[in-house]
Amino acid sequence: MYHLPDEHLRPGFRFIEMSRRDIQEASRLLRLLLESDPPADKTRKIPDRPNKDDLIQLASRIFYARRRRDKFFNPDMFGETGWNFLLVLYMMDERGPRLTISRLREFAGVPSASAVRWLGSLESQQLVTRESHHTDARSFFVHLTDKGRELMEVYLSETLTAG
Repeated sequence: MYHLPDEHLRPGFRFIEMSRRDIQEASRLLRLLLESDPPADKTRKIPDRPNKDDLIQLASRIFYARRRRDKFFNPDMFGETGWNFLLVLYMMDERGPRLTISRLREFAGVPSASAVRWLGSLESQQLVTRESHHTDARSFFVHLTDKGRELMEVYLSETLTAG
């Protein structure tokens, strides 16, 4: 048992005897309390989502880091065609040119054999959609759906705020 000397006792305070295990458990409980998030405060301002420019910049950094990686390693090792498409479409969503399938494929560095298959997969998940080209019946524009854009923004926002 641990005891405090009597001079540390003040009027109105109670003396509690604690075993070594009691002290360890109290210490553990205090650590848990200190490490946990504070209770929700109704007046606390919830941080805003990062702005669109920040998200596009993050998408660009992710995409170009992946392309830079291809200079050093065999790109077949990574095989994330669908993710490359989503990154490119997000980066070009509002600012860049509308992308045909062939331009998207070229920009993302994806072989043509897998491009159509991956676009079909992304379409079935309602992340992208194809739109007929107004002057070339053989060509389609590809763009993010509202669902695809929202999921990209949530992912990029969480990634950006996570550090």
